[in-house]
Amino acid sequence: MVVHTRARELLEWLLPHTGKFPREQRHLMARHIASLALGVHDALIAARHLAPGPRATALLDADIQLDQLRQHLHLAWRWQWLSGGQFQHVSGLTDELGRLIGGWRRAKPAPHAPPARP
Repeated sequence: MVVHTRARELLEWLLPHTGKFPREQRHLMARHIASLALGVHDALIAARHLAPGPRATALLDADIQLDQLRQHLHLAWRWQWLSGGQFQHVSGLTDELGRLIGGWRRAKPAPHAPPARP
């Protein structure tokens, strides 16, 4: 699924960049940002394996963590830990991921096939 690919691409870009945050912030903000991004990824993996009811909860969790991640990345940009170009790039990644999660959340589950007749 494309959503999993985009979540992985976000992690692949984000984790090396948060490692370049100011030393005194790496243990707080960089770790928290990484934790949120990993939480989004983990919730999406879980959603892939769950039935429709629990899947909706996992997707909501992913969506909430993605919103929190966006807010923290905005702070990192405002504090000049990310350049304008870096912020623009990561914003594009998070926006696309958010659209994919939203689409999955709105998708109706496939109807179950009727039981086979003996």
